Amino acid sequence: MPVNLSRVNLNLLVALDVLLKEQNVTRAGQRLFITQSAMSSILKQLREVFHDDLFVRGQSSKMIPTDFALSLQGPLNEFLNKAEAVFLTGKSFDPKTTETVLRIGMSDYTEAVLLPKLVDYLMEHAPRMELDIRHMNYIDNLHVFENGELDLAIGIFDEIPQNLNEQTLYSDEVILVAKKGHPAFASPISLEIYAGLPQIVVVLFRDRSLHHIDQVIREAGFCRNVVANVPHVLSALYTIGASQSHLVCGIPYRVAAPFLKGENLISVPFPVENNTFELKQVWHSRSDKSPANRWFREAVAKVASSSA
Repeated sequence: MPVNLSRVNLNLLVALDVLLKEQNVTRAGQRLFITQSAMSSILKQLREVFHDDLFVRGQSSKMIPTDFALSLQGPLNEFLNKAEAVFLTGKSFDPKTTETVLRIGMSDYTEAVLLPKLVDYLMEHAPRMELDIRHMNYIDNLHVFENGELDLAIGIFDEIPQNLNEQTLYSDEVILVAKKGHPAFASPISLEIYAGLPQIVVVLFRDRSLHHIDQVIREAGFCRNVVANVPHVLSALYTIGASQSHLVCGIPYRVAAPFLKGENLISVPFPVENNTFELKQVWHSRSDKSPANRWFREAVAKVASSSA
C-alpha cells in the first residue's frame, strides 16, 4: 500500500538513522541537539509509525535494535543519501564553509603516520570539517560501509571486499626493532635466529597465520617465539622500550622512525624478504560521488604523497 509522505514527518527518519548508529537515546539526542526526553518522544513516534519496538534495552543503557530495525538500515541509508543529493544538486562543494562529519576507520599506524599532517591540512583548507576516527585494523564485512557507520577506511588491509573501491597511497617496509644493547643485534640476524628471539607481534590482519611473514617462517620449518600478540603498533614500541626483557618486534619504518631518533631503540633490516606493504584508502560505491567524501579522498592522497 502506498505511503502518503505528506502525512509523515520525514525528520523521524533522520532520528532513526542516528539511533541506529548510536544505540543510545542520550547520545542520539546530543547528536541532534535535543534533550533526552525529546529523543524518547521521537522514539515513541517511530514505534507507532513502524508498529515495532525498534529497540530493546541492553546493558549499560545500550539500545539493541530489533531485527526489523536492522532491516531498515539499508533502505534508510539509501533514502537519506538521495535526499542529501537533492539538496546538493546545483550547489558546488566549498570545503571552506561546508559543515560535515566524516567517519574514518584507521589503525594506530595510520593515526601516527598520517593523521597529524591530515589534521593540519584540514584546519587550513576545510576548517568546518570534523573527523570521527574509529579504530580499524582490517575489514571483515561491508556492513559498516553500507549502513553509514564508516565513510572511509585508511590502513594496511590484507583483504578488501570486491564491492569496495580502493586507492594505494604509498608503500612502507617492516624493520626489526629492539632496545639498544640487545645482544642478538651484535651480529647479522638470520631467519632462524629471528624466529627464536622472544618477540612481540603486531597483528593488523584478521588471521595472523595467513600473513606472509608467518608463512615464510613456517615453511622454513621454524616456530616463532611469540611473547605477546598486540593490535597496536605504538603499544609494541612502548613495550619494547619499557620492558626489562630483550624483546624484538617487526615495525613499519614510518611509524618507528621518530622513536629511533631517541637513545632507547635501534633497528636492523627485517630478515624476511618481500616485507613491504601498501597503505590504502577504501570506500563504498555509495560515497563515490559524494562531494565531501571525494574532496576528502583527494586531500588524503595529497597529504600521503607529501609524506612519501
